[in-house]
Amino acid sequence: MPLATTSRRSRSRHARGAAAAAIAVAVSVVLAACSGGGSVDSAETSNEPGAGGTLRVAILGDGNLESNDTLTANTTSDYLRIHQIFEPLTVVDPEKGVQPYLAEHLEANADATEWTITLKDGVRFSDGTPLSADDAVFTLRMHQAPDSGSVVSGLLASVVAIDKIDDLTFTVSLASPNSYFDQVLSNYHFGIVKDGTTDFDDPVGTGPFVLDRFVPGQESVLVKNPDYRVEGKPYLDELVILSISDPQARVNALLSGQVDAIAGVPPAQFQSIADTPGFEAIDSPSGTHLVQYMFTSGPNAGDFADPAVREALRLLVDRQQIVDNVFYGYARVGNDLSGIDDATTYPADVPQREYDPEAAAKILADAGYDDLEVTLYTSDIYPGIRDMSTLMAEQAAAGGVTINLEVLPSDQYWSESYLQNPFGSSYWSGQPLFYYYGANYAMAVGTGENETEWDDPEWRALYDEALSTTDRDAADQLLMEAQRILYERGGYIIPVYPDFLDGARSTVHGFGASSSFPLGDFDFVDVYVTH
Repeated sequence: MPLATTSRRSRSRHARGAAAAAIAVAVSVVLAACSGGGSVDSAETSNEPGAGGTLRVAILGDGNLESNDTLTANTTSDYLRIHQIFEPLTVVDPEKGVQPYLAEHLEANADATEWTITLKDGVRFSDGTPLSADDAVFTLRMHQAPDSGSVVSGLLASVVAIDKIDDLTFTVSLASPNSYFDQVLSNYHFGIVKDGTTDFDDPVGTGPFVLDRFVPGQESVLVKNPDYRVEGKPYLDELVILSISDPQARVNALLSGQVDAIAGVPPAQFQSIADTPGFEAIDSPSGTHLVQYMFTSGPNAGDFADPAVREALRLLVDRQQIVDNVFYGYARVGNDLSGIDDATTYPADVPQREYDPEAAAKILADAGYDDLEVTLYTSDIYPGIRDMSTLMAEQAAAGGVTINLEVLPSDQYWSESYLQNPFGSSYWSGQPLFYYYGANYAMAVGTGENETEWDDPEWRALYDEALSTTDRDAADQLLMEAQRILYERGGYIIPVYPDFLDGARSTVHGFGASSSFPLGDFDFVDVYVTH
């Protein structure tokens, strides 16, 4: 039976935030007293949902790197903004799997080399223009163009043709089978833009909000899209996003009334928010994981090209100590693999790596390394990641390894160090395993975001076989086997899966569950404010 994904009913945006997360998570909310006033502007005076008002949100900013360009924008702050303006063809529902979003129906042919996609009828861009197949075809071709600079162009590497069939239907032809292509289209970079778009200074999308003004690294102001396809939504008239890189400054902004909600509360400050009347501290276990990547190949890999070095460094991480000391318990121990909550592809039977300096020292000695010294490039690109790196350097000393830290400002890190140095910090939100494979491993060396310069023939054969298998259960089993290879000789150290720690005034309501991103996956369609 060919693969098909059909929209059966009108859906809320609750699941979109998982934009690509296949992980259902529980959300625990530490409630503080619900008293307290504030400057929240709202048309409502009760706790019932109502239209109107402004929500002010503070997040970790990324300086001058912030962008609205769906081709290249690639930080959490970019995602927050782009998520409000553009919408993808599909989403991944934590419970239901891949679901149509702007698409009404997707269907693969018998060998998954051609997908036919029909768009929802009646959708309009924020300038009133109807959404058509021309827009979807243009969007995918834009990313596919050789000089596009798209950070996800590798996900379309097998696409040989994108053809319009009628006003709402188009086909995507592939050089090789891809039974996960509907999942590929859930990537937020593939949010549909208008046919002919050449810049993103004044972006026009189908999303719930429209960009009103944008100062990179400082402030974004978005207003309600009057043509949004879901009647009565969003509730908010205006969404203001402030980029505040200092985590303590974000907490101060919340508690002083400068903003109504913040993402990325420092673990040490979390309880203080919970204890403050009029505020809520929100703890959401997540699929987001912090990583230290190591080049596994290429001219700049150095000692990291040796699997023995990579394995020794993984054994020099006391993960529980990181959970306890850096995240105050608000995190789960990682085991160097992505997709911890995806039971269909995560090999839960692989042994949990434990801190073992003696074993690490023996591995290095047997491989001929004496007094190994490496440099880890890191930054405050995610709450806790700098402290985690510092603690890892201390832990490694017990195994005779010196880890020198090179700490850079976040914007400088992304532009001058990330993917340029062989040992560095990064993080990935909770998304389907296929996304990590497609964007993070399977791209050709030297392109896209192949953080570890991964180029393993045995792994690649399993990956390709999974793509060509239209039986999803069988394909998932192949990906699980590919995961075992990554566990054995991959290029990642994944010490922890930190919780999302957010804070909000108790006058803010409607956040859904968080799995991929904080604050209900940055989905503000159902959010409203009251006095």
